[in-house]
Amino acid sequence: MSGEGSNRATDAQSHVEGRLELVLGQDGGVSAVTLELTNTSTGDDVVLKVNSALSAFMTLTATDAQGQVLSKPGRKFSSAEQQAFELVRLGPSEARRWRVPLGDQLAASALPAEGVQGRLVLNVLLLFQTLRHGTSAGQGDGDGEFTSSILTLSDMAVSFTRAALGEGASPSRNGH
Repeated sequence: MSGEGSNRATDAQSHVEGRLELVLGQDGGVSAVTLELTNTSTGDDVVLKVNSALSAFMTLTATDAQGQVLSKPGRKFSSAEQQAFELVRLGPSEARRWRVPLGDQLAASALPAEGVQGRLVLNVLLLFQTLRHGTSAGQGDGDGEFTSSILTLSDMAVSFTRAALGEGASPSRNGH
């Protein structure tokens, strides 16, 4: 991280802290991002309802220094589409990580050959419920209502290069 921006933020409702980490390629450009979500509560578990389509769970926007958008537009979901969710339960102080290659979000052709400096913003859609640690909700975890919140993380001095885009690893699936 460059130290500019907000690479760590906590959602007051859910007590979930998000941490954004940039994975650098060999040339110093960003190849992937890692999102870590941690339950900061000392007594409650947090159940996250995570869409299996990571682009519906976290939206990444990359811009150059002048604000021109470099990333691909987010995928629009139809309400008629079948969507799959995984329930991720985080006990007090537990964390889960997701990794997304930048090559999935930026086309190499959008970058000049020499690369570009810019900004990266990651919005995370939290669908959550809190449960007393060690208890279950109704017939099972996640049967109740979920509350939504958005957690925003960013870095304002990021190097985007064509070579680094090709170095990102395959995305993780819901923290695995």
